[in-house]
Amino acid sequence: MNIDLHLAQKLYESGEEVAAREKCLSLLDNNDTAAEAYRLLSQICFDKKEYKQSLEYLDEAEAKNLATTAHDYLVGLNYYALNDLSNAKRVFESILKTDPRDKESLRNLGVISKKEGSLFEAVAYFCESLEIDPNDAL
Repeated sequence: MNIDLHLAQKLYESGEEVAAREKCLSLLDNNDTAAEAYRLLSQICFDKKEYKQSLEYLDEAEAKNLATTAHDYLVGLNYYALNDLSNAKRVFESILKTDPRDKESLRNLGVISKKEGSLFEAVAYFCESLEIDPNDAL
């Protein structure tokens, strides 16, 4: 990890959110750091329950072809937090097309299915996740 990104992460972990955001914003023009800076900015916003701002950073990363599976996962979490279950489901299903063994996406699809009242579908997702990692406590 780039030293400036590492610093931004450490600043955030130590409660220096403003400094971490500023450091990330300063890294957005650097091709080597922009993808991870967008992800960290989005995570900071997500943790602060600023879901729309978090999605805006993720959209910017996507528009610049910088999005990774970690970005996509945060997109799904943001949609879920905004109670936009159809978009959250779409994102997690998309991740599974790339990585059918992504247990976090399977687990989240189980939670969404349960919330939608599709209990059999929820159980199927949870079972599939457990097949991948039988020790998964979540």
